[in-house]
Amino acid sequence: MRGNTVRVRLTRSEVAAFGDHGFLEEITDFGNGQILVLRLASAPDISVGATFIDGRIEITLPEPDVRSWAASDQVAIKGGTQTIELLVEKDFTCLTPRDGDEDHDTFPHPREPDRSC
Repeated sequence: MRGNTVRVRLTRSEVAAFGDHGFLEEITDFGNGQILVLRLASAPDISVGATFIDGRIEITLPEPDVRSWAASDQVAIKGGTQTIELLVEKDFTCLTPRDGDEDHDTFPHPREPDRSC
């Protein structure tokens, strides 16, 4: 998150699950009963939007856009409201490895050298 922008990166399995089921949820436990829930939801009759209520961020996206994105090389779905910008994108393998980064289940980086030879 930066300012009024929320950017969410999804792994391969998360993109597949969201495309197939139209729903994805992740929970971060801060301890002492405090949690943050990030929920992505899609439906045919909704537009891009977001709400924040009782520790839950819910981002809504049109189902046709989600299905198309999940099944293609399209990197992101971008949209927003008058007050917030939203970006849901595929998580790519880092070009420069860093300690602590987990690259399992990520998408190949588009600028990664071809290693098939």
